[in-house]
Amino acid sequence: FLAIDDVSSARAARDAILRAPGDPGDATLLAEAQIDLHAGRPDAAVARIEEVASEGGPMLPQALIDLVDARLAQGAPVDPETLIALASLVREQGQGPLGSALRRAEGLALASGGDFASAFAISSRDDPDFDAELWPLLASVGPDSAVLTQAVLPKQSVPKTDVATATSLARRLVGLGFPDAALAWLPAPEGDATRILLAARAELARRDARAALRILAGEEGTEADLLRAQAQVQ
Repeated sequence: FLAIDDVSSARAARDAILRAPGDPGDATLLAEAQIDLHAGRPDAAVARIEEVASEGGPMLPQALIDLVDARLAQGAPVDPETLIALASLVREQGQGPLGSALRRAEGLALASGGDFASAFAISSRDDPDFDAELWPLLASVGPDSAVLTQAVLPKQSVPKTDVATATSLARRLVGLGFPDAALAWLPAPEGDATRILLAARAELARRDARAALRILAGEEGTEADLLRAQAQVQ
């Protein structure tokens, strides 16, 4: 139910479990933590997950996977102890049913602490779709060195990401002095004022004032006028 964003049905299922006789077990605690995450309560989710993780046992792998998601929802880095435990589980259970999920959690945990080189290495040799989760992290919390290492790509190699992530990476690349790389993340800025202005700024940084003027054609507003004036001077 949570996988299809039907939180009310998930809660109903949880309530039915809790009404049944006997100990609901750690699996139910993790399910409640997932409900907390979907409801925007990552702090409550972390408390439940850490209770399960502290006991070890058969639910530990799933607990650590869920803990990474909860920490990311908090906007917090994953602690070194959790990362070490994940790496150990990947070695032990990498070929098991949770192998892919454990590697994904390890990669996200590494990225949350700034080690994007190791995170992308895990991604590229496992699940290409995992990159889609790493790029937003890189755009939001990645150090400049990681942005330059990972996001300076030829146009044909730029991955598909959501517009906000691509725009954020392009803005950072312009600020770092890599306008050509930034434009690779802005292939079609038409209709989006933020991306149009950013693309024009990148063209100005490339010393291509005519391209900047073409991009700005029909665009209104103070920033557009300022960029248009800078292009005319250039």
